[in-house]
Amino acid sequence: MQTQDDIVKEILKSIKPPGASGLDGSANWEQILQQLGQFIHAVDWSQPWLVALFAFHISSFFTLVLSRNNHNAISGLLFFYIFLAMLSQPINSFLSKNWQSFASANYFDESGLFLATVYSLPLIINSIIALILVLRATCTMLVHVKRTQLQKQAKATGKNSKKID
Repeated sequence: MQTQDDIVKEILKSIKPPGASGLDGSANWEQILQQLGQFIHAVDWSQPWLVALFAFHISSFFTLVLSRNNHNAISGLLFFYIFLAMLSQPINSFLSKNWQSFASANYFDESGLFLATVYSLPLIINSIIALILVLRATCTMLVHVKRTQLQKQAKATGKNSKKID
């Protein structure tokens, strides 16, 4: 009988790199969904460190949503999320050496696929949401400034036309 560690290694090895699928570059969706199902079933999602990681991701998302009107906070969160995502490779190296102390199986392969999926991907999604909020705030500010400028020009033009009369 295979151990959980063997199953995870087998799944990670079976995942093909991009472009290694069909001749026309299209992916075999049935195979991808099957591997995704195997991946989900192979991982013990009730481990305390995974629960804590998901709690972190959920709380970081709600922090982002609750601070959506505070542009300085959103900008700070954007850089914080990107910084955390950049640390994924050193974190993966550290965790692959010390997985026995907190996990039931070694999920941390050399490519970092597992950590990229459960750690970096939610951070990148939060970063994209933060970037969209920052861009929205920037566009709103540009519209506000331009309206104010046009109103001042209209008042100045109105005063100049009264002086000419």
